[in-house]
Amino acid sequence: MIYDIFADRGHCYRYDKSLSGELCRLEHELKLTYNRFNEVTEPLLIEAEIYRMKELELQYSFLIKRAKLNRLCGDSVTGGFAG
Repeated sequence: MIYDIFADRGHCYRYDKSLSGELCRLEHELKLTYNRFNEVTEPLLIEAEIYRMKELELQYSFLIKRAKLNRLCGDSVTGGFAG
């Protein structure tokens, strides 16, 4: 578990390492996708990169919401996530 030392009200919140790892992986993939988007010139490849960026952004948003919900409701919220 990872502890959030910057949490409000002086409490430390625990986060699942797999959730944190998945967020880091998605951040890395997003950076790579942004870089590819800036390099491609073929219209179909540009479109494909846009769809990939949107997909990764939605996944990232979902995991951030999951982490916030976990912080509010406890560890039981993350159960059953198959990433």
